[in-house]
Amino acid sequence: MGHHSSCKCLFLVSECSPEDVQSLGTAGKASTPTSLTEQEQQMNKVDKLTLQLQMMTNERNELSIILANFTNNDLNNRLNFELEMLNMEHKKVMLDLEKFPKEISEALNKCKELTEETLSCSILHSQLLSEWTHLKEKVSILREENRKLRGEQISLQESCEELRRLCGEAHEKIYDLWAKEKQKQERLDERLQYLLKQRDLVTKHKVLAEKLQHYFTVSQMSTT
Repeated sequence: MGHHSSCKCLFLVSECSPEDVQSLGTAGKASTPTSLTEQEQQMNKVDKLTLQLQMMTNERNELSIILANFTNNDLNNRLNFELEMLNMEHKKVMLDLEKFPKEISEALNKCKELTEETLSCSILHSQLLSEWTHLKEKVSILREENRKLRGEQISLQESCEELRRLCGEAHEKIYDLWAKEKQKQERLDERLQYLLKQRDLVTKHKVLAEKLQHYFTVSQMSTT
């Protein structure tokens, strides 16, 4: 390992104990729901930092052996430089750690929003399913009514055809009766005209007979 990373190990080990690192990882796991991808990414970051700190702890032991070969001045100068660099790195890590609660809060808010949207979608789906079921029942009823109406229409058409046939037959019978009655009426009219003519002829004969009787009577009175 390099001297720069070895000095980082000493500073981080002095600032954070393995129990603190373990508690940090446990706290992140306890407060982060495992069902969200973003929160899983945050947990991965915490686990990665934990692993890095563990590696730094191991490097610290190696560094103890290396430091025995340096003089105090060389060691102090190098440590000061390394500590300054390590402070900057530490600040960066702490800033990343400070972002975790905000990111977790945003993830929880997004989870809440997704839960509300899921609930709304579930309610809407239930409503649409109920409406679809109701419409399906109405369509089934309308189809059954349409089937009945078709049957009634066919029966009505058959009845109309039968009525039309009966009306035609009745019309023919009525026409035949009318024609026969007309013929009877014509014969009666002819008979009446004949009888009227006979009556007129009888009346003329009667008048003529009366005239002749009157003439004979007058003639006989004249001869007497």
